[in-house]
Amino acid sequence: MPTISIRGNEMPASPIRKLAPLADAAKQRGVHVFHLNIGQPDLPTPQAAIDAIRNIDRKVLEYSPSAGNRSYREKLVGYYAKFNINLTADDIIITSGGSEAVLFSFLSCLNPGDEIIVPEPAYANYMAFAISAGAKIRTIATTIEEGFSLPKVEKFEELINERTKAILICNPNNPTGYLYTRREMNQIRDLVKKYDLFLFSDEVYREFIYTGSPYISACHLEGIENNVVLIDSVSKRYSECGIRIGALITKNKEIRDAVMKFCQARLSPPLIGQIAAEAALGGVVEPVEERGGGDLILAQRGHRVAAGRAGHGQIGVGHLGQVHGLRLGCVPGRGGVSGAACASGTAPGSLTAAQSGEGQGKGQRESPKSFHHVHSFFLSSMVKSQGLIISHIGRGSKSDSALPAGPRRGIMKKIREE
Repeated sequence: MPTISIRGNEMPASPIRKLAPLADAAKQRGVHVFHLNIGQPDLPTPQAAIDAIRNIDRKVLEYSPSAGNRSYREKLVGYYAKFNINLTADDIIITSGGSEAVLFSFLSCLNPGDEIIVPEPAYANYMAFAISAGAKIRTIATTIEEGFSLPKVEKFEELINERTKAILICNPNNPTGYLYTRREMNQIRDLVKKYDLFLFSDEVYREFIYTGSPYISACHLEGIENNVVLIDSVSKRYSECGIRIGALITKNKEIRDAVMKFCQARLSPPLIGQIAAEAALGGVVEPVEERGGGDLILAQRGHRVAAGRAGHGQIGVGHLGQVHGLRLGCVPGRGGVSGAACASGTAPGSLTAAQSGEGQGKGQRESPKSFHHVHSFFLSSMVKSQGLIISHIGRGSKSDSALPAGPRRGIMKKIREE
């Protein structure tokens, strides 16, 4: 019988998706599961996007151009201009989600055996995209003790060799939420110039910044315009994960020409998704409000976001920090999409939360520390729950740590008072 390819065997399964059957099994047992393991916002999709799909008046659902609909790309030019990112429609290629943008970037810019330096913790699927392209991820560690700030130049240079072709960053970072400073972005720029590297910059979470710190895009960096490939998606900012619309953006025409060959091979980005995404761009921005009995809305559509009401994000994070065995990596002035947690009693995996009446510390045992992330989208669900259990699911161990009743009541009391 023929054997599976080396690439097929090396391709890692998604560690995030591995949790899905465990969550389904818990639901079948009657457990209320709050999904903290996947970046699906708990905000409604813009009504304009829903209406655009509902009111489609076409006789044929045709292929769109391989680069995406011109009208949508022209509207995106206006969107990026709000962030001082100056583009033309030709600089933008619409992709089937941000994931395809990463994959096509790798396929177009990297040869088999080329290496990409990636600060970690990082989005797990970067590894899968690199394997698909025959490239290799070289990770450079950031630490919770240093607030996940960018490592020093010397640490990068220790990894750079004749096979190094690119640096990949995620800004704001998934999963840590860290927002790179101007100094750090200039540090990356200087490395890219010195070693003539590509800079892949995943900026999907630009609108989930909970502080007044400035957002510095890779497109703001002078002198490396032709080295930069910007990765984007509507999945997070419009809560439109299911329409699979992303974008690959670069001033480098050679890269665009190469990417277009892969786009033509897959024919067309999703037509209906583009219709919804274009409509969302012209939709009405909904204000941040309280929703349903003190539930928190931590994001606002259409521009950078702040905590739903003053201090609520800090309230949730502060009390989560009291959970047994859970340590949050939060940097004042650097809060972004996620909070990173260092948990003892677990092995590598992700966090889920379930509403349960079980006791604290059931089945807990010590094992090496590991990093997990808790998307801020879900803090609202966490702080409103009764008898919240943080369930650490990882390799070789399971443990439950209950959020103490005192902090839980304190969170709700504080929210109602404010």
